[in-house]
Amino acid sequence: MIERFSGSVKSTEVLEPSSERVTPVGLLLRPTDNWQTPITVGKKVKLILPDGSCCFSRVKGGEIMTKERPGMLVEFISEIDNTIPEGTRVYMLDD
Repeated sequence: MIERFSGSVKSTEVLEPSSERVTPVGLLLRPTDNWQTPITVGKKVKLILPDGSCCFSRVKGGEIMTKERPGMLVEFISEIDNTIPEGTRVYMLDD
């Protein structure tokens, strides 16, 4: 499996299900700079937290129509209580 560094997380927004929400749910990761690899729906990602621990998720989508740095939407990660701190490194995984 090949890991490609995609970028570092600047902020995370938790998009939870609600009756008013018509957008997908998950964790919206915003990069410090821009993502260095394309946001590809369905790709697995590896996240290395600042404390050195790691976890995995899958890309559900991405923002394309925004003036801010585009966010990457990933599936919820219950093992870390959906908390992704600033500085977390994101790697795209290729088979």
